[in-house]
Amino acid sequence: MKISTSLSLVSELVMAPQTHSERITALESQITGVMTAIDEIRSVATRSEQTLLEATAKNDKN
Repeated sequence: MKISTSLSLVSELVMAPQTHSERITALESQITGVMTAIDEIRSVATRSEQTLLEATAKNDKN
């Protein structure tokens, strides 16, 4: 999920759903968007950490 997609999910709340059910649905969508963004950040952090570890190991060999 791109940041722009996450931002569009956030904008759903601004549109103020009318019923309790609509508000719950909007909040569930936002929670899903936030959870997806967190998962993507974790994935990038893991790849970055792995790259750093590999570079350090390679550097230590030299």
